[in-house]
Amino acid sequence: MQTKDILISDINISSLSFDFGDKLSSHSDLWDQLDAENSYWSADYFNTLNENPPSGVKSHACLVTHEGKPVAKFLFQYLTVRLSESFGDPSGEQKKPSFLQSLLKRLILPFLNFKIIVNGNLLLSGSYGFKFADYLDYDIKRQIFHKAIEAYRKFLKSNSLKASGILLKDLDNPNGQLDEYLKEHKYTNFKVQPKMKFEVPQDWQSMEDYKAALKSKYRVRFNKAKKSLGEIYCKRLSIAEIKAHSDAMYRLYLKTVGKAGFNLFLLDKQYFLELAKKLEGRFIICGLFQGSTMVSFFTLMDNGTELDAHYLGYDPSLNHKHKLYQNILYFMVEIAIDESKKTLHMSRTALEIKSSVGTIPEEVQLFAKYYNRVGNWLLPKILDITVPEPEWQARSPFK
Repeated sequence: MQTKDILISDINISSLSFDFGDKLSSHSDLWDQLDAENSYWSADYFNTLNENPPSGVKSHACLVTHEGKPVAKFLFQYLTVRLSESFGDPSGEQKKPSFLQSLLKRLILPFLNFKIIVNGNLLLSGSYGFKFADYLDYDIKRQIFHKAIEAYRKFLKSNSLKASGILLKDLDNPNGQLDEYLKEHKYTNFKVQPKMKFEVPQDWQSMEDYKAALKSKYRVRFNKAKKSLGEIYCKRLSIAEIKAHSDAMYRLYLKTVGKAGFNLFLLDKQYFLELAKKLEGRFIICGLFQGSTMVSFFTLMDNGTELDAHYLGYDPSLNHKHKLYQNILYFMVEIAIDESKKTLHMSRTALEIKSSVGTIPEEVQLFAKYYNRVGNWLLPKILDITVPEPEWQARSPFK
């Protein structure tokens, strides 16, 4: 049966069904038929996210079908943005705002409270807004993309929800296939901190190979960091251990995000435990312990040939002495090597220290649009004021 040829020739936008919901119970199998290898695109992950939602964030799935077969899926999120509450002190890797920018923030931010649509996942770094069946051509993809966004606005309206604008987060736009659409619909392009990724050489068998590849300066730094741990040890946690340490993990998470310059939301307290239970074997949680006391933890998602760093937490009062954060990065690299992964994705914070471990930056594109014409005209100026400009120096730790 030549399903591919039939669908390309027969499919048109009017023959497609767009189904929205905050549960995937009846569509889980269809949802998982597209990009099943990536755990973040699984029905299990989506359902766990919605059963334990971040503060102020509603997530909705959109499954697009043709004659009962999945051809695309979208993740939309709806949230209230209060910029005056979201911005904290800038981190050392964000360029300090000018006097004028600081003044405008104080004058403008208190009034910039609005509800927006996000196509993508605010909890993740990377393209998690949509997935299409491989056989669809560019033209029908663009049509589906547009129809899904408009259908989502109608879905929100039917639930008495209204959005002021939309953010296309970490947009997947290969070969610029959406450029014409984005220009026509007056989206503003802007950049944030790049994603950091670690490419694992396939001939590495252990951390000894990693150490051997480091320049002398960075090998000394590695050894000092490891020595600074003292009696602190790292352990991969079972479900029972995650449950036992849930309160400590959440306290450490809150201490860590409290240091960030910008936070749109806070994770639900049960998010880590429920994700570990639902995605057992794929969602990894490791704890760093001083005796029986957890002083840090980090999480990883197993996505086949790749590992994705997720959220972490550490005790800031112990970080400098024991180099907790730096050692977390080394532990992540070690796990990636031990499990023969090709790539370790390390998200988009702490760029310089991640660079010193061996990661490289990967630029991502974001696009935003305000639905009010005047607001959309002002949007580039607002983004210039509110989006911090990263200021960091890339490192080259390898010989």
